[in-house]
Amino acid sequence: MHYQKALRLPIDEADYEDLINNPALFRMKLDEYYQLHPELFPESISKGYHLHGFTRFSTKMNLRFRRILIDPKGVRSCYNVYPSFVMPFMRGKTDDLKNCYF
Repeated sequence: MHYQKALRLPIDEADYEDLINNPALFRMKLDEYYQLHPELFPESISKGYHLHGFTRFSTKMNLRFRRILIDPKGVRSCYNVYPSFVMPFMRGKTDDLKNCYF
């Protein structure tokens, strides 16, 4: 089984499409999140990163997600960047669970 590395960031759903479709804005926001919450990121991101396209389109979620490539000293690591309004494993959106009781 191939494990995908993932970053989950507090991105508002209303802003998401504009953010991922504007590379400069996406980088600016990612850098801002890194400054505010470095614990959410791998240490190696301090050496720099590149935008690395998108994941495949999720028909279930009707979304696509950005990818970043971290390349410290030639050891490449690719991360999928997911917004926090999407549940792990693409099971749904967090708002879908607001009426669930556990």
